[in-house]
Amino acid sequence: MIFNFLNRFVFIVESLANISDQRNIIFTINNAVKSGAPSQIEKNMPWIAAIIVCILTICTNILINYQSRKTSRRILSEQLEHNKELAIEQIKSSQKNVQKEFDKTVLVGNRQVLITNIREIISSIITKASISYLKEQINTEDYEELKLLITKAELFLNPVDDNELLKNLNNLDRIYFEILSSNKDFSFLKPTIEEVKQNTLVKIQSEWNKASKGI
Repeated sequence: MIFNFLNRFVFIVESLANISDQRNIIFTINNAVKSGAPSQIEKNMPWIAAIIVCILTICTNILINYQSRKTSRRILSEQLEHNKELAIEQIKSSQKNVQKEFDKTVLVGNRQVLITNIREIISSIITKASISYLKEQINTEDYEELKLLITKAELFLNPVDDNELLKNLNNLDRIYFEILSSNKDFSFLKPTIEEVKQNTLVKIQSEWNKASKGI
């Protein structure tokens, strides 16, 4: 491209010269050779060289400026893409954190409800059994009420994690029935009530620990 441009430039320079035709150019060159005097072109060579250098400098600066702007646009585009990716990652991370906090809140709320239900039901069972022990009196209605409370408690307990507490409740049910049937006395009731109470405290503490960890 630069070579073509230089050819056009030389053509313009030649057009600007006050030479009418090719014969005059030959004649002038011959006279210059014979006389030893410099030709018109030779006289103008410093100016032509200066103009060519100036044009090359301008072209070089234009090319450098173009490449610089192209590089700047590429860097800007890369930065924008990088910032976009960072923004997307931050949004995803924020969504995960919000979802995690929401799930944790739901789990904590559910465990608090579970703890409250277990505490209330087991408390009713212990109260019912303790009154029977103190009065040393059990009737069919008392047993049916206790049986119903134990069944409700079992619905809130895990057969694996709460195996000991479930055994205590079943044992209380059995002893209650045997006392009602006059097969055992009330002395068997108190230790069973204590076992239910202790394992219930362990269960409640375990649930509170899980709630505090959000699991």
